[in-house]
Formats: sequence, structure tokens, C-alpha cells
Amino acid sequence: MCECVTLLDTIDAYWDERSSSYSETIQRELTTEIYHHWWSVLADTIPGFGKRSLRVLDIGCGPGFFSILCAQAGCSVDALDCSVKMLAHARQNLFHAGLNTADNVQVRFHQGDARFLPFDDGVFDVIVTRNVTWNLEDPLGAYREWQRVLIPGGRLINFDAGWYSYLSDVGIEAQRVMDQADDQLLDLPAACRATDDQCTRCERIAARLPLTRESRPAWDDRTLRQLRFSQVQVHRNIHKRVWTPNEAAYYASSPLFMIVGVK
Repeated sequence: MCECVTLLDTIDAYWDERSSSYSETIQRELTTEIYHHWWSVLADTIPGFGKRSLRVLDIGCGPGFFSILCAQAGCSVDALDCSVKMLAHARQNLFHAGLNTADNVQVRFHQGDARFLPFDDGVFDVIVTRNVTWNLEDPLGAYREWQRVLIPGGRLINFDAGWYSYLSDVGIEAQRVMDQADDQLLDLPAACRATDDQCTRCERIAARLPLTRESRPAWDDRTLRQLRFSQVQVHRNIHKRVWTPNEAAYYASSPLFMIVGVK
């Protein structure tokens, strides 16, 4: 009998392989001013952040950056990722941050699909996610599912970019090639970087995903409004607050945006 490999299987395997380099990256973020920049953005976006206990869902948590930040702000966090190895790194990073002790578990981890959440309706004050929606086979279904688990008035906060839009837009590709001519601009050690083979494989995955061919965040804005979020705000220049100048220059063809939907 043929064992067919699905696109989701391919995505999971890729991020398992990338888990170590991503963990190295977020360890750098946690120990630099970048951490404080992200804290400031969340504090400006989430009423009561750092001042009262909130129940937060970190979707596509990866090695745990937002899980750690939100737990250190006093939130009760559930963290979900499709990658078993990403979750293993997240647990290790939380341990090194002094979190999830025997007496105090601030973060509960879940392995699973972002489109099918293992939670009841209306249980989270906040959902936070970064660089996840571009990587989904069914982003509309995911947004609908995320809306389901928010309390009335709860906030969905999504940070993402048109990461692989250059695959379907020659103008963006020309800009990307020019912006990224100097690969050392990011000043990242080899341990934080994808290999050439990994970059090629990720492009092949992205070519099969729907948001690669959409204009973002316009698609996200339209979708959240169609789902009848009571308020939708788009912040197209959020990268200016959380990226270094070199990152902003290197990724100028795909700037990070933030979209906030209130249920």
C-alpha cells in the first residue's frame, strides 16, 4: 500500500529540521533589545498586558519566543506548534528562562495543526502568532478556528509578511535580489541561518501555498472583516519597531506587518 506524503507532512518535516537554527535565533532575540521592542508592541496592543493575568494562545510557537515573553508578563499561556522538535526547543528555552518549574507551570505545550485547535469555544483573551499564516494550507479556515476560541472582545494579533510573494511577482523578485545582494547584512552566525538546500526546499513549499499569491496584508484585512471581527486594524510598518535597521533593509521587499482583530 502506498504511503502518500502530504503537504502538511512536508511542512512538518521541514520545520523539524529548522528547529535548531530557529532556536538559536530566538535565544539571541531574548537577550537583546529586540525582546524589549516586542514587549513594547504587545503592551501597546493588549489592554492590561504585564499588569493582569491574561489567557494567551501562542499559535506556531516555534522555539517559544512569545511564550516566554507572555509568561514573563504574567500571562497563562498555551503554546501550539506542528513541529515536535520546535516544541522540544521551546521547553528547553523556557527552562533556561526560569519558567515552568515544578511549582509553577506558566506554559502548556500542544503538538497539533493550527487549523484544528484542541480547545473549547471562547477561552482565550489573546491569540498571538508570528510568521505562521503564510505557511498554512487553509489560512481562511485557520482564521475562522482562531476566532472560535477567543472570548467576546478577545484579540487576535498576527505578525506576518508576504514572505514568498517574489515567487509570483517579478517586480518584488527584482527588489529582493537587489536588497539581499549582501548576505552578511543580517549579521547572523551560521547556526541561525538556513542552508542553501533548506532555502530551496522552503521555496518549493511556499509555491504550493495559497498566500504566496495573495497581496498581504490586504487579504488578511478583507478576510477578518468577512469573518465579522468587530474591529480590524492593520499596521503595515510594525517592522520599524521590532527589526534592526539591517533587517529592515534586507527584507524591504517583504516588510513585517501586524493585523489585530477583535472578536
